[in-house]
Amino acid sequence: MDFVKIQYEQPFPSSAPIRKPEDWAHVPLCSEEFFEAPLHVVEDLFKAARSEALVIMTLYSPFMWATHLDENADIANHLKENPEAVKKGLTIMTENVLTLVRGCKRVGVDGFYASSQGGEAFRFQDPNIFQKYIKPTDLAVWNEISSCSFNILHICDYEGGYNDLTPFLDYPGHVVNSSLKLGDRTLTPKT
Repeated sequence: MDFVKIQYEQPFPSSAPIRKPEDWAHVPLCSEEFFEAPLHVVEDLFKAARSEALVIMTLYSPFMWATHLDENADIANHLKENPEAVKKGLTIMTENVLTLVRGCKRVGVDGFYASSQGGEAFRFQDPNIFQKYIKPTDLAVWNEISSCSFNILHICDYEGGYNDLTPFLDYPGHVVNSSLKLGDRTLTPKT
């Protein structure tokens, strides 16, 4: 194998429902103890594979974590209504992601398969919402993982495609994984 990619799947602790932008300030802040079970898995997989392959961890962005926190929460509309209130929750989610990252680095991973979402074409008419409120959370994570030997930027199109990839040009991934479909065009390796 060239590398081992460890998938991260852990539900968040219960939290109060998020029905308005101000509710984002009360999302749970997770300690490293919360991540103890997945960190044991990561550590064991790293020990088993490190002599044969690069070991990287799947890492969802703070925005993605926020969208999974409460399936009834409408983070996109909340960001349109009161982005400063939602920013408080995104800051907490960033800290949660960073806690997981630091634990993974401590047990030895070589890097991360770090996803970004929030810049899809359908999500915001105003691209400044992504630039001002979502991208800084991504870059805070990238700042922490930049010391790793190998990181993949995954521009996630699971929920929708992109019309523009320029917001990601300053993300420091060693490899970029994105759809070749960009708006109504199809990119080629030469594009």
